[in-house]
Amino acid sequence: ASVGYKISNEKFMESTRGWLNDLKLRASIGAIGNQNIANNAFLPIMTSSNPFWIGSGTSIPPSVSAPNNIDPNLTWEKVTTQDIGLDLKVLNMIGMTFDYYQRDTEGMLSPGKTLPGSFGQAAANTNSGNLRTRGWELGINFNKEINKNVSVYADLTLSDYTTVVTEWNNSSKLLGTFYSGQKIGEIWGLTTDRLIQSSDAIDATGLIINGVDYKDVRSGTFKYGAGDVMYSDLNGDGKISRGNGRADDSGDLAVIGNTTPRYQYGIRLGGNLYGFDVDVFFQGVGERQYWATSDLVLPFYNRTDAMYGHMNDYWTPENTDAYYPNPFPNH
Repeated sequence: ASVGYKISNEKFMESTRGWLNDLKLRASIGAIGNQNIANNAFLPIMTSSNPFWIGSGTSIPPSVSAPNNIDPNLTWEKVTTQDIGLDLKVLNMIGMTFDYYQRDTEGMLSPGKTLPGSFGQAAANTNSGNLRTRGWELGINFNKEINKNVSVYADLTLSDYTTVVTEWNNSSKLLGTFYSGQKIGEIWGLTTDRLIQSSDAIDATGLIINGVDYKDVRSGTFKYGAGDVMYSDLNGDGKISRGNGRADDSGDLAVIGNTTPRYQYGIRLGGNLYGFDVDVFFQGVGERQYWATSDLVLPFYNRTDAMYGHMNDYWTPENTDAYYPNPFPNH
């Protein structure tokens, strides 16, 4: 359903007719079903195998597992979109459209409530997950015919959105899966304070730095020392830890970024000159965080001996204000 109000056609707008060609308010709402789910999500599949505990050979009878636990009331997700917009055109050559929308995805397949072990099967997925996306889109265009042989045009588009989980069966807010209040694309990690310096107090085990315990974030037998990364003790408990792996008990883990692309834009410029057309198009993303994991950005990440030229700015006793920490294979 949609409705529009063309204000520029009203009698009280007559004084603007010389320069205002169009002014319109719009609103709409619509809902559709989404059937794009995992294969066999609605079917209680029974898988077969050859039971190793009977013996070997060609006469082993097949073994069939118990069927998957399926919620008999499963249905499609429902996606509802609400939108308000504005259309504007002036001087018969400059136009603008703006839309603000909210999209609610309700009834996503999500894990059901935990069942007792005596049930013998995992909890069935249910239509209990909800997402909400809010965003906006802006379009500006310019089109000018200078004469019958020459014309120019320019188009600009800009948009942005964020998505939040509004409901999910994860009351403990365990990280690694959806939880209510989560922004899609969150990057969790420890916050870097600076690089450890030779003047810092480091105990003989290499696990206590300036009185802060680093045991919980040690890898293998690694010992911290000058040139390594110093992390921030965000919760002030005297140690660097990942807590219990929950959003509300994450130790010193925090949201340090988001992979969602922000402020996506497109620019198109062109024109016509005596039958010759010129058209140029640019597009890009204004902001995005990315958790990169490769030897190109993290020296020795894959435990190779390779380093790239841009990694030469690493910590040494003579270069204490370096970008990269002290390089160390197997770190």
